[in-house]
Amino acid sequence: MRIWCWVLLLVSLNGSIGLLNAEPVKVDKLNRKNWVVTETANFKVLSDLNSKRVLKIVRELEKFRAFSLYLLNSPAQISGAQPIVVIATKSRKTWSHLGLPKDYVSITDTVRSGQTTIFADIKGFTGSTTRKSNMGKATVFSAIAFQLFHDLDLIESTPFWYQEGVYHYLAGFTEKDSYYSVGELEAMGRRLAALFQSNGRLRRIDVKALMSRKSYVSPVTNTEIKGLARDQFLAQAYLLVHYLYSDQERTKMLSKFLASEGG
Repeated sequence: MRIWCWVLLLVSLNGSIGLLNAEPVKVDKLNRKNWVVTETANFKVLSDLNSKRVLKIVRELEKFRAFSLYLLNSPAQISGAQPIVVIATKSRKTWSHLGLPKDYVSITDTVRSGQTTIFADIKGFTGSTTRKSNMGKATVFSAIAFQLFHDLDLIESTPFWYQEGVYHYLAGFTEKDSYYSVGELEAMGRRLAALFQSNGRLRRIDVKALMSRKSYVSPVTNTEIKGLARDQFLAQAYLLVHYLYSDQERTKMLSKFLASEGG
């Protein structure tokens, strides 16, 4: 499918993505790929994967959205919300051809019209019935959770740590015997490892600093926190949310997982 004009439009939708571009968009190489577009009431997915795979991904996105809205005590349809555009690839070459930074796995952009575009590396994306570490799936789910908070006007009424913790808590979405659940620990992948020191002991968590953070921009240096510091914040926010919504079984799972990560 000749899709270059749409890709160019999406990449240049907002200056925020333009500022993130690592390299110029390579239109000729993008245009050689076989792009598949699948649309539902809530999503428009553009991908260089085969149509059967894309259809499975779209179904997973719809299930995740519906269950997340249920947990957030929201109706299935949000007034004024537009379909989310997801540009999904598992090829880092395609990611590079889109002109996106190599050290990102997802970028979310919302323009004034309310249209949201998620660029996502979905390498390893599997169905919700697969209970194993899956950063490809969690990457897309956490970005969708962010958009749901935005559409439900929850950004202004909730603290930053809670927002980030819930995004990644919901991203641990799994299904077993037709029952859905969230908070799957493996979905956090390497980020939980950031909580441990080299000797295997847990790092001290500064709860006051965690709860007072307003964004990923450091109030001291006025620069965005990245790498280990960002992973530590995400892991701490996630675990706090996990604790708040936990039950006895999940508490045991959490303790066992942390013990295994710490060695």
